[in-house]
Amino acid sequence: MMTRGPLSLILLPTLLCDADCEFCIQKKTDGQLTHDELSVVVRKVVDHMVREHIETLSVYRQGGEVMTPAPEWFEEAHGIIGEAVNSGRRRVEHFVQSNLIAYSDRRDWVLAQMFGNSVGTSMDYPGLHRKLKRGVRRNTTEYGRGMFERQEMPASKSG
Repeated sequence: MMTRGPLSLILLPTLLCDADCEFCIQKKTDGQLTHDELSVVVRKVVDHMVREHIETLSVYRQGGEVMTPAPEWFEEAHGIIGEAVNSGRRRVEHFVQSNLIAYSDRRDWVLAQMFGNSVGTSMDYPGLHRKLKRGVRRNTTEYGRGMFERQEMPASKSG
């Protein structure tokens, strides 16, 4: 039988955001997707994939701001998704879209393991419309300076 795919899932783990951009239409809340809720969603998606002969799941994480949950949240979510997809003998690809304001070295392992060191971001150069909470503007060039100078991210927690 011919396979279809990939199936795209846009996953918003949170609607919390660390910015207050003038152009954003997203309703911000403090809620966060629980791992139990994620398990239910992913199981239903995999069941659909099996029924419809879809081989690959592409999971796109957006938000709110996707980097506001702790890196440990992503590690557990990665395991939940991987286990569900493997049980259905399917493949999964992970993608992330972030404003990168919350980026720190603590996230290197997650970015390397889940997203292949690839992060989509939007840049408001020269920072005319992006502002942090409490109305503080943040120049795009300044917040990206250290991150964009990085040459390599570690491939594992120990590395």
